[in-house]
Amino acid sequence: MANLKGGTFDKQIRDANFRLEARGTARHHNGDHKTHSNETSKKRDMYLKDFKNYLLKNGISEGKLNTHLGTSETMKDFLVQRINENDLSRKTAVDYVSGFSGMMKGLEESNVTINPAGREALEEARVIIKEIPKEDFRSGRAFENPQSVIDKIYDIRFEAGVLAQIQYETGFRISEAYELVQNPDRYINGNKVEGIVGKGNHQYYTKEISKDLAIKIGATDKNNIPTDKSYSSFIKEAAGNEKAIPHDFRLSYVKEQYEKKIDAGMAKKEALREVSREVNHYRAEITRYYLARA
Repeated sequence: MANLKGGTFDKQIRDANFRLEARGTARHHNGDHKTHSNETSKKRDMYLKDFKNYLLKNGISEGKLNTHLGTSETMKDFLVQRINENDLSRKTAVDYVSGFSGMMKGLEESNVTINPAGREALEEARVIIKEIPKEDFRSGRAFENPQSVIDKIYDIRFEAGVLAQIQYETGFRISEAYELVQNPDRYINGNKVEGIVGKGNHQYYTKEISKDLAIKIGATDKNNIPTDKSYSSFIKEAAGNEKAIPHDFRLSYVKEQYEKKIDAGMAKKEALREVSREVNHYRAEITRYYLARA
């Protein structure tokens, strides 16, 4: 196995494309990831140039592209920036990651050294992106003024306002907020919420809520709790945005808590890990992609 040839990234890209070149030849086996068509050639040249531009933008102008491609953290950050800055749809993002991964496999088959950590980061990103619901895969998700939206929802229907405030104060999914407001005696002890079970049967850590919210949950008329559809429509009306959905309160929570921790001096990786724990994500990378869409 060897490094790409050339002292600059542009020369290394030319060498990579040369090594991958197999147009006009038949695939030898299902594991053949060489370049067999003009369309694939154009895409792979784009992938390599995208990665080169990312490195230069982040002050990296030396070394071998194949070494950088094999660095897990570099690959994760590259994909987050690429998806966020270009506002890719979920399908486009999945296709991009899959195509990029195929190119890296082709380079390895062409005797180019690539650390497996880079490919593993790509596969993890592909799985995570597919886990995010299509309607959640939008940029600019967080509310600019969540409390103002909540106040307007209270004006529409008190119980809907309680649901919104629960989501904003706790980061709960809508299903978890419904569970809390319908069974408060099971989960609320003073101003603490304990025992809520989230997605994947993972239990949340104990959360503290405001005294105001605890009182409002206690005053909720269970017969007047809105349906999912009604709650969603109230949010759209209050936010003045037809694309707003309940999950946007969870995104607002993630963004605000992450920024608070960074402002307090916490390292980015630690802040990401803490927020991930708070919203009951079993992988911090899911939170990382949420932040990219917030």
